[in-house]
Amino acid sequence: ISNMYVDSEAYYYDYGVGLFGCTEGRLIGQDVEPAVIENVFVTSGYVTGIICGGIVGNGSSSTLVSRCWNGATVVSNDSRSGGIVGSSAYQVYNCYNIGNISGKYAGGIVGFGTTEIAECYNKGEVSGAYSGGIYGFSLNGKVTINNCYNTGSIFADGTVIGTAPAGPAAGGIASFLHN
Repeated sequence: ISNMYVDSEAYYYDYGVGLFGCTEGRLIGQDVEPAVIENVFVTSGYVTGIICGGIVGNGSSSTLVSRCWNGATVVSNDSRSGGIVGSSAYQVYNCYNIGNISGKYAGGIVGFGTTEIAECYNKGEVSGAYSGGIYGFSLNGKVTINNCYNTGSIFADGTVIGTAPAGPAAGGIASFLHN
């Protein structure tokens, strides 16, 4: 997909903006079948909103994203942004980002939430109050990062107010992980 343009100023807790705005698996009896997004390539474009990602804006604990890449610019209006997923996914693997990412919680691959990330890389510039080359921000400690790397520039900018912990913060792989 090239020249994708997605813009939303709506603000709802679970509202997401991206090629796929929100994703969630489905319950089959006692089992959850994940929402699976594979082999999706966004070569260029612009995504902006509250919770936004180049591929998935707001995922869920039952979203699996694999073999995808993003080249779009992703800009969050003071919240969560990621090159692949803005907020939460069960697993993200074998993905990469070359687009520029910015937001309060910004990550080259995933911006915020609980996620397993493996075999991913970022080459895009990432900036925000909490910005990481692969992963942005987590308070619950349920983040796993394996075999990933970042070569993009990372900038911590903005003001952290209220109850937010120890920031701004920037990291080549992750900005803020807490148990």
